[in-house]
Amino acid sequence: MNRSSRHLSLRLFLATFVLHLLCLVPAWGDWYECYPNDWYEASISGAPTTSNLDPGSIYQNTIWFDTIRVWINSQTTASSLKLKVGDIEVIDNNRWEIAIDCYQVYKTVNGDWWAEQVTIYRDNSSVTLENQNLGQTPVTVQTAATGGSNLTLNAEIIEPRPQYSPPVVSLSASGAVTTGGSPQNIQVSGGSVLTLNMSATDPNGNYERTRLWVKVGENGGWQQIYNSTASSGSFNYTIPSSASLCYFKSRATDDTYVESASAIIIVEVTAPADPPQQVSSLIINASAVNGLVSASGSGSLTIYLGESVTISSTATASGWLSEHNIYGYTPGPTLFSIPNGVTTLPATGTTTISARTVTWTPTGAGTHTLYAEAFTGTSPGNRQYGISGWPGYEGGTFGGLPEKRITASVRRNPTGSVQVLDGNLAPLTMENGVVTISQGDTYYIKVSGTDADGDANQYYARVAKPDSTLAVLVDTAKDSGNGSSGSKTFGPYTADTAGDWLYWGHVTDVTARAWDSNTPWNENGNGWWSSAHYTLHVTAVADLTEIDPNTGIPVGMDDSNGNGVPDLMEQKLGLSPSGTNNSIPANMTKEYDYDANNQMTISPERTYTLDPEGNVTGN
Repeated sequence: MNRSSRHLSLRLFLATFVLHLLCLVPAWGDWYECYPNDWYEASISGAPTTSNLDPGSIYQNTIWFDTIRVWINSQTTASSLKLKVGDIEVIDNNRWEIAIDCYQVYKTVNGDWWAEQVTIYRDNSSVTLENQNLGQTPVTVQTAATGGSNLTLNAEIIEPRPQYSPPVVSLSASGAVTTGGSPQNIQVSGGSVLTLNMSATDPNGNYERTRLWVKVGENGGWQQIYNSTASSGSFNYTIPSSASLCYFKSRATDDTYVESASAIIIVEVTAPADPPQQVSSLIINASAVNGLVSASGSGSLTIYLGESVTISSTATASGWLSEHNIYGYTPGPTLFSIPNGVTTLPATGTTTISARTVTWTPTGAGTHTLYAEAFTGTSPGNRQYGISGWPGYEGGTFGGLPEKRITASVRRNPTGSVQVLDGNLAPLTMENGVVTISQGDTYYIKVSGTDADGDANQYYARVAKPDSTLAVLVDTAKDSGNGSSGSKTFGPYTADTAGDWLYWGHVTDVTARAWDSNTPWNENGNGWWSSAHYTLHVTAVADLTEIDPNTGIPVGMDDSNGNGVPDLMEQKLGLSPSGTNNSIPANMTKEYDYDANNQMTISPERTYTLDPEGNVTGN
């Protein structure tokens, strides 16, 4: 900002608001009273002069101000100008104006006045400082000038606010806890990480932020290392090995810039522990299906979509373990994360072992590689030495070692279908899960399969008689070898027992798991497809010499529609025994003729009869 413009605006301000109090200072050692938004000016000589600014003494309930402005102005260039506000001083030669603006000025519980920001002006140039201590109350203004004409000192106080109770802040580290009072001493080895915890509360409910400062050595300067609006937090600080002492203090501020400070924690730096060394061992193992399949470093395992893999890893070192992770990648390599796979460690001299166990459930088929890595360092996540299975590290500090990896082949289970074929290999119709044939009929079982990974391999057909004994159990490799799809027809078989049989089928791929007595005959998974159990209804053939007096048909033969014609005969004639429209009427007659070879031809007035197989006879 151009200081002459601001000086002019203040003069206009004074001219406009003539009722505002002008505070003329007859002697620089005197106190003055200056209310908010008022200002004063006085002529000064070249001799050093002093005045005291103590807003706190004027406003007993005020310990915060937006701005305190002080500047020296001359009509001509002065050979030397000096201006000091508290501990902030500016001296310059051949200037016509120098100024100090202190923004967000507040008084701390120990009596110090602080400014969040201080801007120093020299004519039209400026420099800004952050978080400056103005010293003890009262804030002293000192001036001196040589040369120049009509020198004036100007001061202004802007926007005091009511006093609020300060927040309460505590600072803790390595068992030491400070809120106020005397400093506390702890011992920490050089090069190690010290965790500092801060917590703040505000009785007025207007907490704003907490800050943390460190000073290295007695003569070092305070440096802010933490600034957060959270009421509690922590910060990890690596103690310099070259230091003998470190000092830490925390401050909490509310939204009116009322602030309080913790007592100081003094760290006596001891000789550093042994520096981080290489990770001494790193082990990785993986298992799935309750341990049925497993692998260790450099090994591989095959799993199917829907199955989860348990991955465990153990890392050891002489100390300073800083990180221990379990990751995965697909060809490329393209990294992917595993839930809870990343862990940072304390990185202290006693952090010597880490054991991790995580679970990974793949979402897609293909080749996946799982790997572990561990590092040592002087702070959590710091990597000075380490071992990793990540291929991008091959040839580097962290190795990229194959023995820290496990290859997981993720496959899809095959699918399939099963059919019953007649003696001519034509599919038989299934109605509501039931296929019907006659006792003594010839039939086949056809099992078809498809594998999305292109490895359909074996086909199984199973048929159980009504007494639950297995009539068919075949394990035959696909004739053409492995492929994405294929089928196998089993038979011929004879339906030698009347009743309800069960039939079903299976398809496997090349890596299907055999569980011995627990082989998943009735499951889908582990590389197997298993069909539902369907019914094969085998109809008995009746003794035609015994007629049922109630139905008028041979005993043992079915008549579903009650038309007096056995179902078996209607089936032979291509009619449906379950319907009525196409069925043969009761007592139906039909005309037949026979040629010289006794082959039937149609002729009038001939009644048919059936032989034991249900065929029309020539008698």
